[in-house]
Amino acid sequence: MGVARGKNAALSFDGRLIKIEKFGGLGSFLQQGLQGDRVIVARAVTAVEFRDIIKGGNGFISFDFPGKNPPRGGAFDAMGDENAVIFTAEQRDEFIAVRDEIIAYLADLAAGYGSILLGRDPALGHES
Repeated sequence: MGVARGKNAALSFDGRLIKIEKFGGLGSFLQQGLQGDRVIVARAVTAVEFRDIIKGGNGFISFDFPGKNPPRGGAFDAMGDENAVIFTAEQRDEFIAVRDEIIAYLADLAAGYGSILLGRDPALGHES
């Protein structure tokens, strides 16, 4: 499935779980603190926020789910959000690809396909 490496973390989606693996130097530590890796059950996601890059700045992707503190604002606040990953213009296409996979999963879930997601049901003629 999809993987994208951003400024403050790597984002991956395996068809069930969204993983955010934090990394970075002193700058990331000062903005993020001691945040650890995150694993989010994809079916619990209620919103995907994707802020595209504007004029030489960075973009970010963030995920909402029940029990999460509400988002505070823009890209600067996203640096402190444990459920957000910041990306640059060079990394943008990878993040769009992962975002699209997650949104397709959520759309299938909302359409009532339940566990028959991402082409995994041999009974329907899909590859397993």
